[in-house]
Amino acid sequence: MQPLLTLDAVEKHFIHKSLLGKPKVVRAVDGVSLQVEKGATLGIVGESGCGKSTLANLIIRLEEPSGGRILLEETDISHLTEKQLRAVRSRVQIIFQDPYSSLNPRFTVEQIVSEPMRVAGKWSRTEIRRKVIFLLEKVGLSEDYLKRYPHEFSGGQRQRISIARALTTDPEILILDEPTSALDVSVQAQVLNLLLKLQKELGLTYIFISHNLSVVKYISNRVAVMYLGKIVEAGSAEDIMFDPRHPYTQELVAAVPVIGKPLDSEELACREAKSAIVGRQGCRYYLRCRLATTACRETEPELKEYEAGRCVACMEVRA
Repeated sequence: MQPLLTLDAVEKHFIHKSLLGKPKVVRAVDGVSLQVEKGATLGIVGESGCGKSTLANLIIRLEEPSGGRILLEETDISHLTEKQLRAVRSRVQIIFQDPYSSLNPRFTVEQIVSEPMRVAGKWSRTEIRRKVIFLLEKVGLSEDYLKRYPHEFSGGQRQRISIARALTTDPEILILDEPTSALDVSVQAQVLNLLLKLQKELGLTYIFISHNLSVVKYISNRVAVMYLGKIVEAGSAEDIMFDPRHPYTQELVAAVPVIGKPLDSEELACREAKSAIVGRQGCRYYLRCRLATTACRETEPELKEYEAGRCVACMEVRA
């Protein structure tokens, strides 16, 4: 079966100029290849600055890739024009981290949720209002909230409004960029359960981006681990959380007491970040890795499949 979404060596490079005017290339996403099956949830994890959100912006085409291909089934959406993207964007929607900043404070709930449908111009006013009420009920809100404004709601309620808005165009893929990190823990559980319920009822495919491994384990089928713009390990959620192979994944998992075993002080000392700047040669995790060898400094490892569905970018990992 053909994957619903395929990323083939996708890159995004930004050029910044220093105070002296010398250009510097920042490889925010550097050759990412992934596949997402229909109805599944792919979790993408990694520390801040690893390129997770930039990757999300590339998939939704808020950013244009510097290289590689993004395929929505058989359609290459990597370099489509704004006009061509209109049809695609109805199939892929995104929910952002902060539900308050992503909602227009001057719009009522009815205006916020109906806006994508009004822009598409495919529905009558009566149909739009009926669908808005239906979607609000789907996310646990009633018709009584239609005329209220975002500031009148709690964080969890605002995120439910964001979810309802994302569902208005009947998308196939929802990109969830840290959708629960700004919420209280008890509210996080409610929103996650709502997302699982909607996925089952509507057949949605999720790309769930987070640095919270416990949340990712709860909601994801497969997990990809990013480090400085590259995927360093990918596999099932169970394998990644309970049998991590890449040293960086092991560090992430060990930092979650519920999942991993605590590291001793000697191991932690070996994993301190000496520098976040890497050259073009060698493994980008070299300076932090307890397994690093001379070969790691000279050659960048490729993401290889070591067993069915399990990929690791590390020369010291054996099948």
